[in-house]
Amino acid sequence: MPEKPRILMYWGYHRKAWTLPFEAISDKFDFIYLFHFNQENEILNRPELSVRYFCDFSSIQDIFQKLTPQKVVFLGLDGLLSLMINFEAQKRNIQTLVIQHGFLYRLEDQITEYYQERISKNTEERSLHPQKPQSDRKYTYDFLFKSLRTRNVFFFVRVFLNKFIHRKKSEHEQMIHLSTKQRLANRYLLYAPYFGDLYIQRDGVTDRIEFIGNPEFDEVLQEASNHDTNNEEPYLLHIDQPILHPYKLGQFAKYSKERGQEFYIKLSELAQGKRLKLKVKLHPYSYDYLDLYPHNHNIQYIDDHPNLAQLIKEASFVTGFYSTLLLPAIFLKPTMVFELTPGATFFRDLKNTYQVSVASMDISLKESMGLFDETKPIKSDLFVRDFFFRNDDQSINRLKLQLGGA
Repeated sequence: MPEKPRILMYWGYHRKAWTLPFEAISDKFDFIYLFHFNQENEILNRPELSVRYFCDFSSIQDIFQKLTPQKVVFLGLDGLLSLMINFEAQKRNIQTLVIQHGFLYRLEDQITEYYQERISKNTEERSLHPQKPQSDRKYTYDFLFKSLRTRNVFFFVRVFLNKFIHRKKSEHEQMIHLSTKQRLANRYLLYAPYFGDLYIQRDGVTDRIEFIGNPEFDEVLQEASNHDTNNEEPYLLHIDQPILHPYKLGQFAKYSKERGQEFYIKLSELAQGKRLKLKVKLHPYSYDYLDLYPHNHNIQYIDDHPNLAQLIKEASFVTGFYSTLLLPAIFLKPTMVFELTPGATFFRDLKNTYQVSVASMDISLKESMGLFDETKPIKSDLFVRDFFFRNDDQSINRLKLQLGGA
């Protein structure tokens, strides 16, 4: 039996949803995850995955010599370590890919969100979005210095100086200032055209982007279309964001804990007014902060759920802020989106381009009742193309072909 292609994954694995597409095709590929410096830095131990640590290697060159990957996959390319790994891979003629793993705002919204985070007064937790290996800075630079060679030292200095000079700017802005093609991946695998804006505007990689659809949506859309609605306990499903997380407070629309709690109470009253139970599908970052949410007999909070397609399909109505999971809900069910960051282009696009029901967070109960009655699923070809690429149950196969291709 031929040996499976080995793919090095510079990829977070603490969110199980991030690894599901790769687990589904692990019979075809040997995925090796390298993200943390040692096991003590791990957010979640995943013994079912093939995991290595940076402490297992003496340098970036040692990683390639010992693991001999055929391809390298990245969550993103903006950190110093990821850029150096990408540089080394390409010097060895090893193809590198950036693969979308969640919701991507347009570039201007990403930059705006960064500055909103900076001015937030609630900075107790800075590990909410672990996009880089969780280690102290000294260990990172020690490892990088051990990896310096004649052929990469100029690139290292250029990246380091760029980050230092623009240290008060977002990583997206830093990458715009780093005007070298050596920082780019060979290919960018994105879900759908709407999500291409970030990389087109930031990196100018129109010719390197391939749209594959979201493998998670294959299951949700197909299972949901074949699933009978359960009318035993009608409910309103709210697909949440961690707005009550201590780090997020103040970031979105200058939220306070009290204002956030009022929102969920109002949402419960909306559901009750329509004789529905309110089920809140929590964001994973909210699982440990359930005590911050209001509780009453009509609200049920859900963390992990074995069948998200079923959860959406059995809902009478759906609300949410933004997330990849919200997109199939908009397609399948009457869905109202709350504008979490006023002025963000995503919410404006939903309302003006795709005719999605978008409401202010401060909408009155009476107004929300009226909007509730007018809302319908959005099944236009434009919406499907821009957010799903195709609704054909083939996203996982397109991912497989891209990973296996030259």
